[in-house]
Amino acid sequence: LDSVYISALDDETAVPEVLALVEQVKEVFDISDKTEVTLECNPNGLSLIYLRSFYAGGITRLSMARANCDHLIEGFSFFDSVNVDGRLFEGAQHISRYDLREFEQFEQARLALAMNKFFPYDRYHFCQPGAVCQYLKNVLEYRPYIGIGTQAHGRLKIDDQWLSIIDGRETPLSEQGFLEEFLLQNFSLYPGVDGTWFEKSTGRALHECFDKNQWQEWIDTKQIDFVGNRTHLSGEAFFTPEKIIAELKL
Repeated sequence: LDSVYISALDDETAVPEVLALVEQVKEVFDISDKTEVTLECNPNGLSLIYLRSFYAGGITRLSMARANCDHLIEGFSFFDSVNVDGRLFEGAQHISRYDLREFEQFEQARLALAMNKFFPYDRYHFCQPGAVCQYLKNVLEYRPYIGIGTQAHGRLKIDDQWLSIIDGRETPLSEQGFLEEFLLQNFSLYPGVDGTWFEKSTGRALHECFDKNQWQEWIDTKQIDFVGNRTHLSGEAFFTPEKIIAELKL
């Protein structure tokens, strides 16, 4: 297991519970020193003492809600990486921009953040080199992952059957459900779906999942573009992949 995501710590009273939870995860799963263990938390009410406790307890990465983090900057150095929602922040190597809604907004953000050596790896997430969130990477590339906490998502593959896990409830995915979820996640990637990985995972080429004429129309209208063996959405389709996925053919 290369990533664990714990969601979400709302106040300092839950700190002992979080640390106990990390210990439980270590007992159940094969956790190594290289495993990314992310804690999603609200910085209000936290202090450097708590950050030291997280670090000592095995947390390797923090994801902070949009709030005042000034009092915690000194503690950011304890962790391999820190994400802050919404804006650049001193000591943070990762930023989430969930406010982006249009391709033009994304391009403006991409160019502006590149000046600070932050680069996108999906529609909403930018990071400095080496600071990609392994949990998010596993989600987007459709690999197994574990999420722990209220409304946390997970995904496992057992005996060639993919299971979607929400709040501890396992739901087997049908072929249609698998392809829809796979494409929804992969189309979020920047710069798009890796054709080799898609064919290895699904047994078919990406264009074979859609009507030939419809596929060509998307190319002609520049809703689909290509970078090497990657297929990515652009323009209007960039933030509305569900419209493309709705045309999926089994």
